[in-house]
Amino acid sequence: MDWYYLSLGANIEPENHLQKAIETIIEKFGAAFLSPIVQTQPCNINTSNVFLNAVMIIRTDLAPDDLKAYFVELEEQEGRDRTDPLSSQKDRPLDIDILSVSDKLSVEPFTTSEEPYTRICIEAAQGAKANTHAISVLGHLTSDRAATIHFDHGGSHIFIVEDRPDSLLQNLETALCSK
Repeated sequence: MDWYYLSLGANIEPENHLQKAIETIIEKFGAAFLSPIVQTQPCNINTSNVFLNAVMIIRTDLAPDDLKAYFVELEEQEGRDRTDPLSSQKDRPLDIDILSVSDKLSVEPFTTSEEPYTRICIEAAQGAKANTHAISVLGHLTSDRAATIHFDHGGSHIFIVEDRPDSLLQNLETALCSK
């Protein structure tokens, strides 16, 4: 199984679309590291609509191409037209990118990213001031702190731990590696 480092963003009804995407990902994969949701300015797109962005880490045995296909399906379910050759330059209800894949768990793939919204998300997770935005995820509001979210498929129980990224990654690794 590998660790997948994801970025999520939306600037069309972003609260609604990010909520659905985050919940769907957590329900499918069982646990995730989630940065604070931050409001960011558009990057490489001509629009006045601001984005809500987050970064996540999940663990799965899916191949990268299979996981990307799954994320494209989620984007399309939320209304993104992936057949449009200019879709990357337009407003979007949902955008999920795989930034990195690794057999080791670390925040390094986020800190080395050149995307400004990714850096803002991980800096917010590390305690820097950012324009964070609370959304409801599985019935709980996100906050200005990073969290690991564990979803128990058997009893539909949700366990959320908020802390600093290093502690959270240790918590996430312990939970996922013990399965």
